[in-house]
Amino acid sequence: MKDLPICIGLAGLGCVGQGLYDVVQKHYRDRIDIRRIAVKDPEKERKVPSHLLSTNFETLLSDPEIKVIVECIDDPDAAYELCIQAFKRGKDVISANKQMIAQNLDLLIFHQRNSGQSLLYEAAVAASIPIIRLLESHFEEEEILSIEAILNGTSNYILSKIQLEGLSFKEALAEAKAKGFAESDPSNDLEGKDAAAKAVILAAHAFGKQYRLNQVERTSIDESSSQALEPGLSHKCLALLDAQSLQIKLSAVAPDSEFNRINYERNAVQVRSAIGGLHFYSGSGAGADATASALLSDLFQWQRGFRYRYSKLKKAPLEAVV
Repeated sequence: MKDLPICIGLAGLGCVGQGLYDVVQKHYRDRIDIRRIAVKDPEKERKVPSHLLSTNFETLLSDPEIKVIVECIDDPDAAYELCIQAFKRGKDVISANKQMIAQNLDLLIFHQRNSGQSLLYEAAVAASIPIIRLLESHFEEEEILSIEAILNGTSNYILSKIQLEGLSFKEALAEAKAKGFAESDPSNDLEGKDAAAKAVILAAHAFGKQYRLNQVERTSIDESSSQALEPGLSHKCLALLDAQSLQIKLSAVAPDSEFNRINYERNAVQVRSAIGGLHFYSGSGAGADATASALLSDLFQWQRGFRYRYSKLKKAPLEAVV
């Protein structure tokens, strides 16, 4: 039997939300019904029918036909509150908001268990690489020894432009902004905050450990550090994870490393497991299409009943701040 269309509420219509909307209209109109869209600025010109738009999350929460909300807003606090309200109203959530998830993962797990609702967030880490689902399914019962990863497409794009094309730091950053790989304020990317949030999420699924963002050691990429790159060597901003520590580190990689071929906005994740050894995955890590790909994957997996089991995590706190 053919699956019925998924009826969704979309929260946010920035780069990510608009990207998802465009892909749905082009490829999945018969499989996904975007019923309502909540936006912050009602005066902004949009490329969607005006009757879909609202400035109130309540239009998504109160619609009985909407069973899942796709959260694409840029405010972590507002995104968290929307998740909690959705759970209380019997709706599941799919999110791309890595800061919201990293800051509140213990509470989000608690509220999922209490409500019986689910939260999927493949789009929050490494975009088109399905690494969270791999950790939750393929590696669910196998010990993960370590993870090395390029998790930020913006910093990798800038480093590639500097090392492969001879651009200055300022020139590379300007080009990244022009192509939509960097925000107008790129500090989260360049200071390692974006990659740190993704590392915190991966650590929960890989090692069963919950870290706070301030526990992640970070190295920034700036004019000074870019000028200090060693000539003839390939430098990457790597996330280094194991059961004891999380680091975001700018360092040279070995000549025979798989990471040498991961350039521009691409991401890569190398998992070392106790039995299977090394596993290497790569894919696009920045841009609207890559994120839309992950959101769509979560939607179709949600439709088929997939949920995170958090098998390697200890139980969430018995009490949580509501």
